[in-house]
Amino acid sequence: MYRTDSPEKIRELVFGTPDNPNRPGLAGADYIAVTSNRVRGSVAKLEREYPATIRYYRLLETGELGFERVATFRVRPSFLGISVDDSGAEESFTVYDHPEVRIYRKTAAFDPARAYALLSEARPEAAVNLLPRQGRSNGLQFTADEAAVQQSGGAFTDVFSAPRWLNRTAWLWWLLWLEAAALAALPWVTLLFRPLAGRGYGLAKLLGPLAVVLLAWLLVAWGAAHFSRTLAWAAFAACMIAGLAVGAARRRSLLADARESWRNWLAAEAVFLVAFFAFLLLRAANPDLWHHPQGGEKPMEIAYLTAVVRSSILPPYDPWFAGGSLNYYYMGWFYLAVPIRAFGILPEYAFNLGVPTFAATAASVAFAVVSALVGAVRPHAEAVRRRAAEPLLAGILAAFLLIAVGNLDAAHQWIERLQAVNRWSLASGTPVVGGAVGIVGGLWRWLFEGAALPPFDWWRSSRVHFGSFDITEFPYWSFLFADLHPHLMGIPFFTGLAAVALAIVLAAASGDRTRPWLLAALAGLFVGLIRTVHTWDFPTAALIAAASILLAALLAPGSAERRAWTALGQLGLAGIVAAVLFAPYNARFETFDPGVVRAPETTKFHQFLVQYGVFLAIGCAFVALRCREELEARGLEPGRNPILAVVAGWLEVGSLAFFLAGLAAFTWPFGLTTVAMTLVGIVFLLNLAWLDFRRPDRDLPRLLATLLFAHALAIAAGVDVVTLKNDIVRMNTVFKFSLQAWHLFALASGYAAWYVVRGILERMRGAPRAGRAAGGLVLAALAGIVLASSLFLVSGTRARQQARFGDTPLTLNGFAFFQHGVFTEPRAEGTTADDVTFRLDEDLPLIQWLRRNVEGSPVIVEAVGPLYRWTGRISEYTGLPAVIGWDWHQIQQRTDYAPLVQQRRTEVQRFYTDPSTDFAERFLRKYNVQYVIVGTEERVHGTEPGLAKFAAIPALSEVFRDGPNVIYRVDQARLAADILARDLARAP
Repeated sequence: MYRTDSPEKIRELVFGTPDNPNRPGLAGADYIAVTSNRVRGSVAKLEREYPATIRYYRLLETGELGFERVATFRVRPSFLGISVDDSGAEESFTVYDHPEVRIYRKTAAFDPARAYALLSEARPEAAVNLLPRQGRSNGLQFTADEAAVQQSGGAFTDVFSAPRWLNRTAWLWWLLWLEAAALAALPWVTLLFRPLAGRGYGLAKLLGPLAVVLLAWLLVAWGAAHFSRTLAWAAFAACMIAGLAVGAARRRSLLADARESWRNWLAAEAVFLVAFFAFLLLRAANPDLWHHPQGGEKPMEIAYLTAVVRSSILPPYDPWFAGGSLNYYYMGWFYLAVPIRAFGILPEYAFNLGVPTFAATAASVAFAVVSALVGAVRPHAEAVRRRAAEPLLAGILAAFLLIAVGNLDAAHQWIERLQAVNRWSLASGTPVVGGAVGIVGGLWRWLFEGAALPPFDWWRSSRVHFGSFDITEFPYWSFLFADLHPHLMGIPFFTGLAAVALAIVLAAASGDRTRPWLLAALAGLFVGLIRTVHTWDFPTAALIAAASILLAALLAPGSAERRAWTALGQLGLAGIVAAVLFAPYNARFETFDPGVVRAPETTKFHQFLVQYGVFLAIGCAFVALRCREELEARGLEPGRNPILAVVAGWLEVGSLAFFLAGLAAFTWPFGLTTVAMTLVGIVFLLNLAWLDFRRPDRDLPRLLATLLFAHALAIAAGVDVVTLKNDIVRMNTVFKFSLQAWHLFALASGYAAWYVVRGILERMRGAPRAGRAAGGLVLAALAGIVLASSLFLVSGTRARQQARFGDTPLTLNGFAFFQHGVFTEPRAEGTTADDVTFRLDEDLPLIQWLRRNVEGSPVIVEAVGPLYRWTGRISEYTGLPAVIGWDWHQIQQRTDYAPLVQQRRTEVQRFYTDPSTDFAERFLRKYNVQYVIVGTEERVHGTEPGLAKFAAIPALSEVFRDGPNVIYRVDQARLAADILARDLARAP
């Protein structure tokens, strides 16, 4: 009975084995003895492997199988006449000692054909072999009951029911939802984040909508409700009422906060709205959800987003693995799904609202963090208050550095493009000088002679580690590319955790004993949340949360013992919140062979400078100024500090430069220059942090900014040390952790830029002309590198927006590309002889019919083909689960189940090419397919005999036709009857 279920197993169970008289099956047996609950109890935990076996025991007990129970032998432990029911105990205490035995006798109602039919209803052909540990997630597939709930979730038009006018103005209602949720959260956000300048107003843009989303998610994930429009509005109303209640209770202090912080609030609101409308305009200028060859992963993301919105329970169903649960970090899509479900906005519109939402939220959070850092500066508090705009400008700069600035590749490309059109030959063979002449000459030809520059390669800027697979996206590139991927959606949440960490430290350092506990719980919530939004950020998030609690304990007043116990308690609280709240997610999510290995490649140092140039420049200026300040505080004597000693004079600085040059030369052949240089930088930063920590007049914001820089450098260089296992060389490790470093660099640099500019300007007052000139040069150099890093804003944006099938008027309709899309699909790789060219809108009628006419989320089958092509388009734009979608992505998300993914791909290919009706019928039955698609891709990847057989299958009926494109409905009842009849005819 422990064999994985299959039609053959059920046939042998009912009819026996013809060549083995000792195994007569149910048909040849008069009695059945179940001598223990071992099999029955254990197979129930692996429904996906034993659907028919579980049904066998259930039918045996109810008598429907044609057997009745005639005897039960049960022994229960007892003491002094008191019996104990130990049936739920571990099996070694019952099965091997006093098993329960049940005897069943055949009745006149037994019919082998009926028994076989009843057991076949469990679809044993779909059973898969599982390990016991995979039982908790049912092999990442739904149980029969869960699948029934998911597939009865209503038609597409029921879920996405917004009228046309609402979809066209969806941005307005969406923005009102975000603003209302943020406003409702403001009373408790300003109370909780009171230690921050501005009282955390910018954080309300994240925490307000998040409160609504989390309430809805918790109710669905814990099984208290199904996801619906009613639930979305109920969660929204509950948060509004709670916010109004808190606001009414503290209306006086709230008004006082507004009078004190109105400038910060207005600036935060401006940052949010400017970012929102800027990225909204970018999406309206190019709303396309697909383009070849650089269409990205929008097909997967729109499929997953639509499936999340349409799911009635959690985890959501997987639209690219029918019957499976989504084994991917889906919370970012659920964050969007709540307002989508509330308003009924079509996914092709809602997708394009997601990018401005996450960009604007990230910007407002970054503003809140850095404006709070600058606003909390104590040694210069009076000066800062006199210059009230400084914290606001620093916050705006931080938002810009996070979501708008780029790497230095754009500047590099401008140099190359100008040199490419240069005609001046002066100093052409002289290094540096010749290059500079080429730039000037090219600029002259471009400005005054109308020379056309080579095209700007916007894609290259996301791959600046030339010669490797590394992805080096930066946030603006990601927002511009507009893949609604977890790495993009995770940006505001990761930055939000930094804000919580800052608040914990500031609150504890001020002597507050209550608020740090609440903030520690919130930090735990963010850590658990980040795991569900973008799991790659989880380790760093956990480290930041723990480090903030420990640092808070070090800085808080009181005895060491009390602070130690407080830190321990807060760490425990954060861990409990993270684990308990998100337990439903963790229970159904699988990771495969986690761990790290030695990095197979390293980053060349000049590429590292290109990637993080603007932050490294600001960081170097910050470190130089801080070292100078520390030396001046000591009368230019380093004392016993060895790090300050190496920069105590011009000779020492020269020696340091010589040492760094030698270190670079020595480590270059080993590929360790980046690690070596960043280690030097981290040593300087940690030394400065230590000096700040020991000061009696501690500058806490400066200390935190210094630590942020050190942490960012450690992450940025850490990818040269270790790589996550099973990566593609180290592609995703560099990709995901470099973005984390970018977050921290942006926050630290926002503060550091303010600190450096203020420090230099103060030094320039009354300084000799040489000093003023040196200060001016430093400021000009910093401004220049910020400008150079901003070139992608213009050049990259223009080039990216042109990468589409055709121009359209401003619209948020992601289906706009259909009217211009023409695609050539190769039938065979390596040759163009059999290529097929078609218009993309040929498939649009199929999509629209399925959207209007299909109830729930039944399984469809569509063709499979190469990745990042047009295959998968039906499941993508309807959210209906296909037998298989992009197989490589499914293998990544179901690594231990890769053979099942490959089997599905192979069987789908055969389904459209093999003329066998028997195989087709069994395929349709195995995967419970309800609709068969024949469209552009099926005609490309199928064969004429393979497609013609559909008309000969009695269980298929044509329900829609548009020229050669057809949709067939599958009558599963008739299909089952036809297959059963053939199987019984072959039965012994």
